[in-house]
Amino acid sequence: MIIFGKRSVKSKIVIIITLLFAFFIVTSLIYTIIKLDVQEKKEIKEYRETQKNDTEEELKSFVYMAYTVVENNYKNATDTSYLKSFYGPRLKNFINIVEEILKDKANAVSNGKLNLAQAQAQALELIGKIKYDKGAGYIWVIDSVLPNPTMILEPTMPELKDKVLTNEKFNYVSGTKKNVFTEIAKKCKNDGEGFVDYVWSHPLGDSTQAEIPKFAYSRLFEEWGWIICTGIYIDNAIKDSMEKTKSDLRRLRYANGTGYFWLNDDTEPIPKLIMNPFIPDLEGKVLTGKKYNRAFDKDYNLYKAFHDACKKTGEGFVEYKWDKPAKNELIEDAQKTSFVKFFEPFGWVIGSGVYIDDIEKEINKKVEKMRARRINLIISYLSIFTGLGTASIGFLIYILNRLFKKTKEEENIIKKENKITEDLPPDIVTEKIENEESTKQVNDPIEPFEKLLKIFMTEHTKLLAVQKTIDNNNYHNITKEVQKLVKDFEILNEKMMNEENHKKKKEEK
Repeated sequence: MIIFGKRSVKSKIVIIITLLFAFFIVTSLIYTIIKLDVQEKKEIKEYRETQKNDTEEELKSFVYMAYTVVENNYKNATDTSYLKSFYGPRLKNFINIVEEILKDKANAVSNGKLNLAQAQAQALELIGKIKYDKGAGYIWVIDSVLPNPTMILEPTMPELKDKVLTNEKFNYVSGTKKNVFTEIAKKCKNDGEGFVDYVWSHPLGDSTQAEIPKFAYSRLFEEWGWIICTGIYIDNAIKDSMEKTKSDLRRLRYANGTGYFWLNDDTEPIPKLIMNPFIPDLEGKVLTGKKYNRAFDKDYNLYKAFHDACKKTGEGFVEYKWDKPAKNELIEDAQKTSFVKFFEPFGWVIGSGVYIDDIEKEINKKVEKMRARRINLIISYLSIFTGLGTASIGFLIYILNRLFKKTKEEENIIKKENKITEDLPPDIVTEKIENEESTKQVNDPIEPFEKLLKIFMTEHTKLLAVQKTIDNNNYHNITKEVQKLVKDFEILNEKMMNEENHKKKKEEK
């Protein structure tokens, strides 16, 4: 056993080797921990970005779906074939009512109860009173004379009564410069009825309102040569489609019923809420205050943020905090992100949101697993390499003890031989010295240190291989590499011991 207090050469060698070995283990461990920390942060960042991107892409696809519903409803409101199928039956019902009035009056003339002028006057009086769509819907009557019919009844423009309809302002059949009333008369002359779309002033509009598109249905009352007509303004059809759209989106759900859509307009400075299935009482109102001023964790109104996000590209994401309903509780200020898209014809922002606090929860779980894995790795690292270091130091002490013991014995022999040499002739002394020098070269004490150095160099190379495994994040291979390292060291140790025993036996012989 070495007494370290005496600070012998042997003690100093052991201390230096021990310190070097400890320095290598500590620095290697610190380097490993730093690399693990960097790698884990990279993994977390990539995981967060991947999860966020996946969530945003899914959310975007749902809003695009809602946008398609809005777009299709708008297109239908301006499509002639849709207007025919959707509004045609309704318009025909009003014309059926008028036709019954005309038939009744015509029968009165046939029965001699009324003359033709009386019957027609009474019919026109009754027809003029028919109104629908809050007064925007009414009936007008023209004759069937071609090429230019005459106006018989136009309740919203009485000044046209008995006028031949040749004015250029009537040349507004959609997509052409054809006269509206001429086209109506042609259709009814050929087919008995027909649809025509054109532009006309709105009866409820103000004086500054431009003429707007209209869709009309007409039918010929052949007995009197009259054409009875009614129509719907396209802006009314668009309003209907907006109401239909709100109803459609109000019922639309995704993500097992938890995902929904809302609408707000583009009013400045703060948009109004148009539709939200969970707060219908607030629809049509401007929502301000602390509860709604929380976009991007600032004093920034949500609905303004939604509209602002659409100004540059027509769509965008907005992050904020919102109360999240959960089982038997309400999670306050949960992190949420929303995707919004602007539909210009309606002036609507279509939006939907998803809570992303679950992503952070998963990240926290992942971080905890990484920390546990790091701690286990450090413990394994320290355990294995502490054992390896202890074995190495023990082996070093064993080699040094043998080396110094042998050196001591040789010194004693030399002393004895020197004493004998004093009495020998000079030529025998010279020969003896040459033999001793030769023996020293054979039994050079540096040789064990060279072997020991080779051992440390070999094991250091393997330690670097283990470090590379850690750097590549192949944690499952680390234990396997370390076990192989320890086994190799044991083989080298046994080999050294065998060599020493072999030498010893040879010397004894």
